[in-house]
Amino acid sequence: MIRVCPSRADRSGARTVSSSFGGSDLIASVRRRHHPHGAVPGALLAAAVLGLVNHQRIAHHERQLRPDARLVAVAHDCSEPQIVPCLRRHGYRAVAVGENSLWGAESPREAVTLWMESPPHRTNILDPEWRTTGVAVDGWRYVQVFAVPAAQGH
Repeated sequence: MIRVCPSRADRSGARTVSSSFGGSDLIASVRRRHHPHGAVPGALLAAAVLGLVNHQRIAHHERQLRPDARLVAVAHDCSEPQIVPCLRRHGYRAVAVGENSLWGAESPREAVTLWMESPPHRTNILDPEWRTTGVAVDGWRYVQVFAVPAAQGH
């Protein structure tokens, strides 16, 4: 199964808004291929996701996202409904946050392709407001957290 879930929090961080396709999440069946050399470390897969996301941003004339270790920790530890409290627990102050998550992609390329084919996920990836990000890949779960740090402000 692939389940793709985008979310954003408003500038105050008071609410989380989820987007979906016609009231339901995008769900599709796929078979996961096994890597011929065994498991690929999640950090390498996460780096590949970030590289592919930055490639998309450059292609659409947006600046590249910088990785942030605290946002990586948030991506590892939190799920979409808990993004704002999780940011606070990790000591990250932001004026805006967003998250793309997906379960079941076979590769970083498939994850980014599915996100780019989904209008709300694509919006998160290409949003010119984002400056920093954290990506985590754990087995079947891909999560990317986006943020505008509070120090940057508006």
